[in-house]
Amino acid sequence: MKIFTIKNLFVALVAVFSFGVATAQESTTKLYIEPFSINAGDELEVEVLLDNPGDVFSGLQFDLYLPEGIEVLSDEDGYYLDLGSRTTSRKHNMPTGAIMDDGAFRIICYSDKGKEFDGESGDVIIITLKAATDLADGTYELAIKNVELVRLDETSNKPADTVAAIKVGTGITGIEEVLGEDGAVKEAFDLQGRKVETLSKGIYVVNGKKVLVK
Repeated sequence: MKIFTIKNLFVALVAVFSFGVATAQESTTKLYIEPFSINAGDELEVEVLLDNPGDVFSGLQFDLYLPEGIEVLSDEDGYYLDLGSRTTSRKHNMPTGAIMDDGAFRIICYSDKGKEFDGESGDVIIITLKAATDLADGTYELAIKNVELVRLDETSNKPADTVAAIKVGTGITGIEEVLGEDGAVKEAFDLQGRKVETLSKGIYVVNGKKVLVK
């Protein structure tokens, strides 16, 4: 097997990230996210899955296209991106992300030690997504495009684009769903955490659940 040095790592990364020199091959390899549900205002960890039967890869790059109102969570320390179960921080650098000119969120993950992702299926990256508090209920689409998977021999695989359905809800139920056995409201609080005795129109936390009073 070819020794994976810093020099040929650089060559491999240039090939992958410039989309110029890599050799594309058709296969059953697939990078994707399973359909999922998220409530408006919530955060959710989502697995990026890689199926690579009969093939091995040491690095990857892809563009994530999110619907308006859903974004990759971030703070002053950066984006919430983590390695999945198929590698460790000893084998691969932590994934990095950046927003491209067309609005896509590009993610890159590689090994400067020449380590491959373990196995032939499972999660390679974990992304934490955040849904806006005013995001309307409905079904949206997330797309993964421009995938490049690099091998140790500096060739690459370009799997087809994939799409996942995202179901969005408010996470708020009707008042009748959280009443006590006797039909009474046992405890009710407004969104500022203040206990209330009577419920007018609005959103409350009743018996531990968010409810909408119309």
